[in-house]
Amino acid sequence: LLFFVAFKTALRSPLSLGLLVLAVTAGVTFQIPNAANLEGYTQELLRQGLARATGHVLLVGSTSEPLIKVRAMSARLQALPYVRGVTPRLLHAGVLYRQERYQATRVVGLDAKAEDAAIGFCRRVAQGRCMRRGTAEAMLGATLAELLGARVGDRLRLVAPHQDLGEIRFLKRPLKVVALMENGGNFSEDKDLFVPRETLSGWLDKRDEATLISLQVDDRARAKRYARAISDELPNIKVLPWDEANAFVANAIAGNRAIFAISMAMVIFAVGIPVLALLTIHVLGERKQIATLAALGFGRGALFTIYLTRAALVGVVGVGLGIAAGLGLCSHFGGHPIFDYHGFVVRPALSMEIVAVPALTIFVVTLVAGLAPAIKASRGNASLLLRDQS
Repeated sequence: LLFFVAFKTALRSPLSLGLLVLAVTAGVTFQIPNAANLEGYTQELLRQGLARATGHVLLVGSTSEPLIKVRAMSARLQALPYVRGVTPRLLHAGVLYRQERYQATRVVGLDAKAEDAAIGFCRRVAQGRCMRRGTAEAMLGATLAELLGARVGDRLRLVAPHQDLGEIRFLKRPLKVVALMENGGNFSEDKDLFVPRETLSGWLDKRDEATLISLQVDDRARAKRYARAISDELPNIKVLPWDEANAFVANAIAGNRAIFAISMAMVIFAVGIPVLALLTIHVLGERKQIATLAALGFGRGALFTIYLTRAALVGVVGVGLGIAAGLGLCSHFGGHPIFDYHGFVVRPALSMEIVAVPALTIFVVTLVAGLAPAIKASRGNASLLLRDQS
């Protein structure tokens, strides 16, 4: 009965009811794609800036003291129950020549098979195939390939300085391009030259050495704890969780969270204030109806329930329409990304949480906004209200 009365009284003012529903719908419609795009940006940051580079935990050597006995260390790390992938890399500086063109670059020696198992390295090949171990084959980052005008099958020449018995010498080695990598948002790896680690370590006489070891673990959120545990096991090695090893990605993700919190607060006020105002106007304009209901025996609790139920109805209808509109916008942004730059593409990342948090928050805001008008309606004196209206 109370629900029926609330529904019928709400329909008496269709314009006000429509404005109430519109306010709630607009809030949900705005916030769902906003949250989904922010989450999509976070996931793309993690994919391009974290999985491809630092991993979840990073073990770092120095120029003067690289990591040694890497094969044994990798086996020891792989045996840890929370480690899902171990990828050692040997870094060096060099200049890559293609005919008359040349480009300074970072030379990254890695095991393509291990990298592919850990982070899908070979699945990021845009043209060609993954390099084989122990060969003079090379894979070029997208930006480096563009700067040199290189293509699969090209023969290049690498010139790199190295120390030999205290003297600086230059090694010169031919390379065959077997792959061009996908663009990844112009992160540093897009400018890198990838060669087999065994080959590079042989050229530099740094066998079984690495500049860094990147670890993929079972839970990124526990990276700090895992880094401390590994540091205790290997006290002479610098061990960094991903948010310290890649401060840009960590700060960008923190910025995303701040933007979401600020936008959510703005939506709360943008929905709550007009809903509160319109529901209050409803109550003030319906004093005669409220007095009539009181005279018919509806107590304060019943009147409070009727007007709070009206707010709940507005919330349910508005949130439902907002979810439908928000999902529609997400579908649109999926086909037309808000950001697409050199392979760094931000698309909405939908999940139950992404939809539920804005929807439930705005529904609760609608109910809270309806409390004051419902209390006002329940506290009216029936005889005085009827006398005032007569």
